[in-house]
Amino acid sequence: MLICPIESNTTKTSELENLNPTASLPQSPNNVLGAVDNFDVPSSEKAFMEGSVLKGSQNNTNIIFLNNN
Repeated sequence: MLICPIESNTTKTSELENLNPTASLPQSPNNVLGAVDNFDVPSSEKAFMEGSVLKGSQNNTNIIFLNNN
């Protein structure tokens, strides 16, 4: 399982057209995305893992779960 905040990589984003790599959102809990990748979590434990993450978070509005099926 991988839990990480999403941050921009200015080296990669600068290679894309029409993208300002120095643009940023104001610092706010609403501007944070938490991604939880359950790729290596056994199927029988994925629901428990999701519940544990949601229970431990203060604000789960911007949490997404990847590979949770």
